Amino acid sequence: MPFENGHGNQNTSGIENNRPSEVDDLPPEAHVPRRVERHDRHLIDVSNVFVEEALRPLSQQQELLTTSSPTENCGGGGMNTQITQLFSPSQVRELLARQASSRSPLSPTCQAGVNPWTSKFTDLFWTKIAARVAKWSNYFVSDDLIPPKRFFSFGDQLYERVKSLSAGGHGKIWVVALRTQGESQVSTTVDHPPDSGGLMRVVKLQLCDMPLEFYYMREVRRRLASAFNCGKISFDVRPAICPVLAATCSPYVYTSLLMPYYAVGLLDWINYSANGNRGRSSAVQTRDRHPHRRPLVLEKSEEEVLSMYLAFELLWLVEGLHIHAGIIHGDIKPDNFRISGRFPLLDCATLDALSEEQQQMGPGVKEVDFGSSLMSGKSAKVLLLIDFGLCIDMARFPGDTVFKVGREVTKKRAFPCIEMLTGKPWTFQLDLFNIAGVIYTIVFKRYMKVDCSNGVWLPRFLPQSSRIYRGASIWRNIITTLLNIKSCSSEDYPHLAALRYELEVFLQEHATEYNLAAEKANSILTGLMP
Repeated sequence: MPFENGHGNQNTSGIENNRPSEVDDLPPEAHVPRRVERHDRHLIDVSNVFVEEALRPLSQQQELLTTSSPTENCGGGGMNTQITQLFSPSQVRELLARQASSRSPLSPTCQAGVNPWTSKFTDLFWTKIAARVAKWSNYFVSDDLIPPKRFFSFGDQLYERVKSLSAGGHGKIWVVALRTQGESQVSTTVDHPPDSGGLMRVVKLQLCDMPLEFYYMREVRRRLASAFNCGKISFDVRPAICPVLAATCSPYVYTSLLMPYYAVGLLDWINYSANGNRGRSSAVQTRDRHPHRRPLVLEKSEEEVLSMYLAFELLWLVEGLHIHAGIIHGDIKPDNFRISGRFPLLDCATLDALSEEQQQMGPGVKEVDFGSSLMSGKSAKVLLLIDFGLCIDMARFPGDTVFKVGREVTKKRAFPCIEMLTGKPWTFQLDLFNIAGVIYTIVFKRYMKVDCSNGVWLPRFLPQSSRIYRGASIWRNIITTLLNIKSCSSEDYPHLAALRYELEVFLQEHATEYNLAAEKANSILTGLMP
């Protein structure tokens, strides 16, 4: 049975999407601890927020900080935006004290720790940002009493359902076509493309009247724009964040999001090469019946050099999310990436000049701007991240906030990080682990399974020799670095620029080979289009 990727394209074989979590039995010393230790960090019990507020005198309830419009700040270090916290440090400490005094040390909730995705927290979070979101120009309110089934309205635009892509616990996703009001009465068959065609887009329907995903998708791009415009980040990663075109909300009924339609997913690309360059979509299989439409074949060396560039984009993406936007995506995985563009070519003349400049600067200096060699500009080109429904906005919490979830929550996660498996606090480790997993899947065409050996977490399969994978040492360093984060302290956050530098050097040394592989890959991506 074929598997569907993030926007619903079917993969004929190979890597399946959103595979269930395989939580192996951990050694006794790695089990979830019986007592939650604070270690001088805020462990927010977000499930008690409403109870806490109800117990406060009315005069004291104003202590909870309200959300104001962020102000731009292009000076100084750290985050490029000033975001008002929803919780003050004093409130967090008070919540912790009340939690400790009202529960048995061995109660199940205390063992499990904090689930940052609990509905009570998201409810409160939405009440603090709803007024701001309501003022956005692409946010519309509907008085529908039932969710739409065929036609979706976003302001003056009307879209008709064309085909279903996927359905899950977080909503349903359809491909839709732009219609005029007069065309809404035209008889067409649901789930079959109408003859009249039309601009194709994607609608995500959620049976929830809190468009938090809409907020996260806009807010991430806004903060990244501020960082790039202020020069805090030299590589524009906004093209790697799926844009949300509009949102319609019917109070107490549903929320629908309108997004561009990207027909090819990362899993399509991975499966194409994982199956001997035969993992094509049904459309390509049809074309292959004609002799002159035989598919191109990527050699192993070509696949690896292209993987180097994809890893380069992914490391920039996670740096943008964490360092410059203060956002944990929370659900990074291969099927949550679409292919939005084509592999860029490298300017060999610029690279040669950079090489000469590097030689003049002396050994060990890593100040060469590799991004300037990208002929299409210093911005993400290939990968696009979707599904922001599980985001955590760290800018809304005190700087030393950490999270913890129980084993039951961990088992429900498709790709739980090591801290989740071992019952330790986590923040950005969740995304870093999953970025390592995505890179691993791109390179080795399999999902990553990890084991702990002598205190170091490693994938079960990780080539040591460069006989097959010329960049074996690079892959090993990147993956092991992202898997083994010592703590939630900012001091232990990995030096992503150093990891990218290894990729840049490899691409610089193999620029001609990369360019030839990129042109071939772009032809393949064109063939994967339906």
